[in-house]
Amino acid sequence: MILIIVHLLLLATTLIYGQNAELVLDLNLGSQDGIVDNARVLGTIGNAIVIANDDHILYSNGTSEETKNIHNLSNSEIVAGRLRFDGHLYLAEYNTLDSSRIIRISETGVVDTLLEESGFIELYLEFKDKIYFKKRSNFTEFLCSIDPTSINPTSDDIEEIIETRWFMRDGLKDMIVYNDLIYMILWPENMTGSFLASYDGEANIDLIHEFYSANVDMASRTSVNMTIADTNLFFWFGDGTHDGALYVTDGTSDGTQVLNTENERYYRSLASRTIGVIGNKVLFEGIDADNDRHLWSSDGTIDGTFRIEVPSGIEMNPRYFTTLNDKLFFSGYYGSQPFDAPSISTLQTDGTIEGTEVILQPTEIPNNNISNGYWLTSHNDSLFMVGRKVSWPFNNDLYKSDGTAEGTKKVSSIGEESGNEISQIVSAGQNLFFIGKTDSLGRELYLYKSALIDLDGDGFFADEDCDDNNPNINPAQIEEPYNGIDDDCDALTLDDDLDQDGFSIAEDCNDDNSAINPNAVEIPNNGIDEDCDGMDLLSSTYDIANTTVNIHPNPVIDIIYIDVVGQLSYKVSLYDLQGQLILTAYNESQINLSSLPPGTYLLELHDLNSTHNVREKIVIAR
Repeated sequence: MILIIVHLLLLATTLIYGQNAELVLDLNLGSQDGIVDNARVLGTIGNAIVIANDDHILYSNGTSEETKNIHNLSNSEIVAGRLRFDGHLYLAEYNTLDSSRIIRISETGVVDTLLEESGFIELYLEFKDKIYFKKRSNFTEFLCSIDPTSINPTSDDIEEIIETRWFMRDGLKDMIVYNDLIYMILWPENMTGSFLASYDGEANIDLIHEFYSANVDMASRTSVNMTIADTNLFFWFGDGTHDGALYVTDGTSDGTQVLNTENERYYRSLASRTIGVIGNKVLFEGIDADNDRHLWSSDGTIDGTFRIEVPSGIEMNPRYFTTLNDKLFFSGYYGSQPFDAPSISTLQTDGTIEGTEVILQPTEIPNNNISNGYWLTSHNDSLFMVGRKVSWPFNNDLYKSDGTAEGTKKVSSIGEESGNEISQIVSAGQNLFFIGKTDSLGRELYLYKSALIDLDGDGFFADEDCDDNNPNINPAQIEEPYNGIDDDCDALTLDDDLDQDGFSIAEDCNDDNSAINPNAVEIPNNGIDEDCDGMDLLSSTYDIANTTVNIHPNPVIDIIYIDVVGQLSYKVSLYDLQGQLILTAYNESQINLSSLPPGTYLLELHDLNSTHNVREKIVIAR
């Protein structure tokens, strides 16, 4: 295939919310396919998508200039297993000479080789800054690890952790990180069956649970599919009678049990996403003895593992499980079947029968009769899917939805050509890619970006600019407190009540200190106005004739207190600032000043048994 660079061609535009879908690049001019029929999305990195396309790896960040072939696959293929680590996408490449390479792709599309070895390599995961992979060579199979930061690593830098049974081809079945350990299912060499095992990345592997003795075990990572749902670790594996029983484990042998043998999980391609998780539940597509494919749910208990039919009797064929805003959505049949054109709809589930419902019936989408939910994907707080008109010419289009019929809109018009196709909707950072096919252009890569318009010219598009009519409001701005405006387009950046004590700046005399607000308890004599009444509370203590006298509060609203520790006979006199006597009291612990006007007064306390006097200015404040 010749890669032909041309200018960005705008193919389709809608006026809905100013959003559109566009052709990224016509990779093969005219009606010839630029993306081959069996192209596979290998992964995403940043805002870019990486695709195995014919005999090349294609990289695109959504621009024509950076849509390019970055790696030749003319004598090799990318095998199962990929992972992200340290800003790179790692892939395993196997060639016709029976050797493998671990390659990594940067966010800008730069490819380099981490390791090249004879035999077959399959990547699994990253754990504690090491990459774990399976290596098959010379009639042996090992679980291995390598430090990806090593410079020009060789075979000597590979750590062989455990030998697994080569004869079974997949002696290592699957791996996942769970409870800060690697958990795996493997058949160790020279043993009579497979085990659930754990590994901390340092010591020996701990064989936790033996499944059963056998001579043959054809399970692989495709069938095992270890899946975490909260504290539950689910997987599908043989129990000696059934090949694909549903298991759950808590990481111990006693906590490992079979939940269901009535069905096996129906295996589709990884892109079909036939497993979903919500809370502690796993949802999956199960196939029974009659080859019917239904929605199943399990919370990790036998009683909590059951089939969901909505309505009863419908073979749902669930797939494209997608999580958005703590809800689990999927595509499935909803309506009469199998012979009178079943409707594909978008459904929502919480893992219960009662909580599973259709949210987008074809006839409810405004102005259309659209079978929907194909390639269902979440992107930037919305659902995206392929909608297919149920009548001739059966056009396919990209739809965006908030989960309601009223909030479901067409955001591409590629379907205005008959015979078109849309598939492989993939979210990559701010970009949403899909593969579209039309008669005039063939199969090509498309980009949907809700922010292709920057109305205020501040460099931020509408999907990230919360006010695209004001260039002073965008994610690069510094939030200005107390102006009532979300300057930086971040709802988490505080505009008022910066100390989060429940009082706005209009009430809070110190919005940087949560201990200071109108509800705080005033601490006397510390020079701080804790309760925001405009002054500090003062309390004066005096020693007179072997007694302690405490006069408070000051300022005072109505009652001033005189606390005496010890025996003291005293007289209290209150004067105004002109020396006029206002009141006199003897041995009173509370003096009511509520009848006096606000102002400053002089309080004198006289010891009746000596010549000792105490004088203090008292402020009446209301």
